Amino acid sequence: MEMIAEQVRLWLSKDGNSMDALAGKLNLSSADLQKKLSGKSEWYWSQVLTISEVLGCRLEDLR
Repeated sequence: MEMIAEQVRLWLSKDGNSMDALAGKLNLSSADLQKKLSGKSEWYWSQVLTISEVLGCRLEDLR
């Protein structure tokens, strides 16, 4: 799951992607998203699917 967090951070660094927008789409607070990005909280599969849609990447890109 740490790999997912690392890849999400990379995709968030690209133009047009924001942590606040992603948190909103995942129905998370920014603090909860930060916990997931730091590895303190696990990702749910539904969240991973939403992340790929929001960030415009393939699921394979998040491995």
